[in-house]
Amino acid sequence: MKRPFRFIVAIFMARSARFVLKKMKRNATHFPGQVARAVCSDFLKYIEQPTHLIGVTGTNGKTTVSNMILDVFKAQKIEVANNKLGSNITEGIITALLDATTFFGRRKSEWGVFEIDERASLRIFPYIQPDVLVVTNLFRDSYKRNAHIEFIVDILNANIPKSTHLVVNGDDLIASLLAPGNARTTFGILPQDNEMQVRDSIINDLVYCPKCEHPLTGDFVRYHHIGRHHCEACGFSSIPLDVFVKSLDVSNRRMVVGFKDEICEFRLVGSNITDAYNMVAMISVFVHFEHSLKEISDIVNTLSIVESRFDEIKTGNKRVIGILAKDQNPVANSRVFDFIRRETTWGNVAILFANEVFAHVTTPEEVENMAWIYDINMEYLNQKHIVQLVVGGWRRYDFLVRMRMAGIPESKIVLVKREEDEVGVVDPTVDTVILLYSTKNIPMANRMKKEIAQRLEKEAAR
Repeated sequence: MKRPFRFIVAIFMARSARFVLKKMKRNATHFPGQVARAVCSDFLKYIEQPTHLIGVTGTNGKTTVSNMILDVFKAQKIEVANNKLGSNITEGIITALLDATTFFGRRKSEWGVFEIDERASLRIFPYIQPDVLVVTNLFRDSYKRNAHIEFIVDILNANIPKSTHLVVNGDDLIASLLAPGNARTTFGILPQDNEMQVRDSIINDLVYCPKCEHPLTGDFVRYHHIGRHHCEACGFSSIPLDVFVKSLDVSNRRMVVGFKDEICEFRLVGSNITDAYNMVAMISVFVHFEHSLKEISDIVNTLSIVESRFDEIKTGNKRVIGILAKDQNPVANSRVFDFIRRETTWGNVAILFANEVFAHVTTPEEVENMAWIYDINMEYLNQKHIVQLVVGGWRRYDFLVRMRMAGIPESKIVLVKREEDEVGVVDPTVDTVILLYSTKNIPMANRMKKEIAQRLEKEAAR
C-alpha cells in the first residue's frame, strides 16, 4: 500500500513527541498517538500491524484479561505488541504500534494483543480487525459515557468485523448475542454446589426476552443479568458453553475447567468469582488457537501474575486490603460490595472510599452525574462486621445520603474533607481496613495503604 506524505510526517512527529516526553520522564502512551492522528487522521490505515491480532473489550475485566493473555505469551517467550501501558482508545493503540514497528512503521511483532474501549471501537475496527475479539461482559457503565447498554451494543454490532472470531461470556445474554453472524466460542461458569444466587441486584440490564420481549425466567442468577435464563413464551435460552468452569474452590485458589472431552485443574489467580471469569476468558483464547487445557494450565502454574486489582498488607494480626472499585461504574462497585459482605473471615472491617473522580475540580465546566451511586447496591455494606465507613472528598455528602438510604447507621459513617485525611480517622481496633480506589488514583491509594499499615502498627505497639 502506497503511503501518503502526511503519514511520513505524522510518524516522524509522533516519534519525536515520544522521545521528548521520555526524556522528560513523562508517560508517553497517549500524546504521541494524538499527534499522529492530528497530522494523519487515518494513521492506523498505513502503519503495519502484527500478523495475528487479539482484541479484548467489555465493560469490566478487559485490562485483567489482556494482561493475562500477555503473561501467557511472555511465558512462551513470544514477543507481542500491546497497549498494556497506554490507553485503550485510538491514540493509545497508535502509540503501542509505534513501539511495535520500525521507525517508518514496518512490522516487528507477529502477535498483537490490544485492549479496546467499547465506544472507541467504531474508530478502531475499520483499521484494526482482530482475528479474535474477547467480550468479557456488557453492563451499564459511566453515566457520562455509556450508561445505556443498548447504545454500546449498537456500536459493537455495527463495527465488529465479519471475519472476527468472538470469544464471549456465555453467561451474559447481552455479550453472547453480539454480532450474530460471527463464529464464536463461549465461556462461563456452571452453577456451583451451594452457590448463593444474587437476585437482589439493583441493576438488571436484560429483563425481557431479546427475541419476543416476554419477561425472562432466571434459571440461575449469579448477579445482575449474569447467569442462565430462558423464555417461557418463545423457548429462547442462554446459549451452551464451550469452555466452562466445572468446579470452583475460591478458598484454595483452584478451579476445574472443561472443554469438549478434556477436564483440567487450574490455579485460580484472585479470590473472587469475577477472577474466575477473567481466567476462563483467557483460557478460551488459547483454546481457540488449539492449545490443550493441560498446556495452558502448565503455563499458568508457572506465572507470577500481579493482582493489581486486589492486594494485601499484613501487619501483626491485622490487614490492609486495597481493591479497585472503578469510579462511576455502579456494577463494578456492587460486585466489590457483594464480595466484602460475603467475606466474614476478616473480622471487623473498616472501609475507606478513595474512588472519587476529580474531573469537576480541574474542569469545573463539567458536571459529574452522581446518579450512579443510586445504582450501587450500597445495602450490601449494611452488615454487622462492617463497623466503619470513611468517605472523603467533594462528594462525601452524596455518599452519606446514599448510605443512610441503605439503612447504614450514621454512627458508622465518618466524613472528612479530603480522601488523604481518611487515614487519620481509621478505627485502630478493627481487624481489617479495606481501601477502595479507582483507576485514576492508584499512586495515592498505594501511599494511603502504607500509611494505614504504619498507623495500625504504631497503635498496636502502644
